[in-house]
Amino acid sequence: MFRELPPLRTFLRQELWWWVGVAAATMVVIVGVYAAGRWGGVGVRNATVAALVAAAVWMTLVGPALAASSGEWVRQLLRAGTAADAALVAMWVIVAVSPGGAGGEIGESGVVSGAGGTLTFWGACKVYVTLAAMAAAAVFVVRMARGVWARQAAALVCSAGLFALLATPLWTGGIIAAASASSRDNARHWRDRVTTAAVWANPVYSIASATAAELQYTPHQSDYIYSAELTLIGDYATPTPTPWFVAAILLGGVSVVCIVIRAVRRKVTSDK
Repeated sequence: MFRELPPLRTFLRQELWWWVGVAAATMVVIVGVYAAGRWGGVGVRNATVAALVAAAVWMTLVGPALAASSGEWVRQLLRAGTAADAALVAMWVIVAVSPGGAGGEIGESGVVSGAGGTLTFWGACKVYVTLAAMAAAAVFVVRMARGVWARQAAALVCSAGLFALLATPLWTGGIIAAASASSRDNARHWRDRVTTAAVWANPVYSIASATAAELQYTPHQSDYIYSAELTLIGDYATPTPTPWFVAAILLGGVSVVCIVIRAVRRKVTSDK
């Protein structure tokens, strides 16, 4: 696989502007959303939440697109990974400029919390795990395709799939209601399982869990979604607590499955 790559100096020269452009765009988007929120007067906490959600949406858009920008796996990983790494740096910038964000305090429960709803260094690192898993999953899904146009199609499908995961509170209502209306005796059990699956598969919930001590953000309880009753998650169906790493594990599983399928397919093809 490494024989496909040019000499290291040529490779770095070819990729440098990709890395600079992706990193700069990512920083502008995430820090820009935070700055716009602060300038708009929404407060540190809400501006930080908006920046974190923007980071997840940004990875959903650019991760698959960057993975499809090359047919070489090293370039795919580095380009998509640059977006995740730059997101981490952007979050560290938010930590640095937020009042009280850099340090945080350890309460009696041992949980690190920020001052006044600010992101902490450790919270940013945990969010990065989810973003990096999104980037990796995008790369390995796109690598399932053969050819330039197939990669573009795979990137589109992957991006749509990630958007569907981000929007689970909005489109799972019918499934939750159907599970609740089941004639089975354990209808409530199935409703709760569907609700938990909808929450655990959503990267935004893992991000919210990673920063729960600082930001106290729950996606289905955000003002607009809750007041407009756009979801059944919450009052109607209460999910179990979301581990901050669960979306990363699930997306990592997707990556492993794609790697195995590609390896088996290459083995079968080579044996013919």
